[in-house]
Amino acid sequence: MNGLTHAQTERIGKLCEEMGESLQCIGKVLLHGYHVEYQGVVYNNKSDLERELGDVAAAMRLLTRSGDLSSVAIAHQRRAKLATITRYMAHQALSQMET
Repeated sequence: MNGLTHAQTERIGKLCEEMGESLQCIGKVLLHGYHVEYQGVVYNNKSDLERELGDVAAAMRLLTRSGDLSSVAIAHQRRAKLATITRYMAHQALSQMET
């Protein structure tokens, strides 16, 4: 159907799952901030986001180590994006960005 092997489908599926979990954390950060106390319990949304982004990075590593994706192409795009991203952001200085 999509031309992917079962292993490729599994790896892409894992990336999708981890990215979805990251998006949920991003939503919590935007709504409540990095730290929030609710009914006496302190939630560390920053820590949760860091953990989920680490999971995304691990899923990406699976895709690059297996040869599904190119780590060189990804790094090239990261550098290209960092060179232009501040055009679309009102509160970031280019000097803050690493390539």
